[in-house]
Amino acid sequence: MEIIKAEEIPKIAVDSMNDTHWEEVSMVNELGALIHNMQARCAAGEDCQPAMAAAITSKLKAWHRHTKEHFERENQLMQEHGFPAFAVHSQAHQTALERLEQVVHEWEENRKLEALHDYCFKVWPDWFLQHVQTMDFVTARFLQMRMK
Repeated sequence: MEIIKAEEIPKIAVDSMNDTHWEEVSMVNELGALIHNMQARCAAGEDCQPAMAAAITSKLKAWHRHTKEHFERENQLMQEHGFPAFAVHSQAHQTALERLEQVVHEWEENRKLEALHDYCFKVWPDWFLQHVQTMDFVTARFLQMRMK
């Protein structure tokens, strides 16, 4: 169950940023598969909560850590190289990270699978693809010229 296929990730001018995007999509796809499996098992009337919920929590926390590190590295690159739109781009990161933290917290508090599904399968992919195609694309072009 792929939320975003690897070939759908827009390529940008900085390879390390592409690698990070691929890693993140891979993690979210793995999380999506866990969500899908849990939904199927619950729908079939199987005992689906304890072990599957723990696996989802673990993957969700790993995704959160990865995203936080991803944004920190990107923000640092933008600052080091004087990217003019740093404030706008870093604010987009902060907003996205806060939303992901809210999703993690809500999952840990009430285990609402449908809410997690909606975020992972609808909200996040739309944000991610648009962010890479716009802000990351422009940032990477700028960084490519500065990092030579």
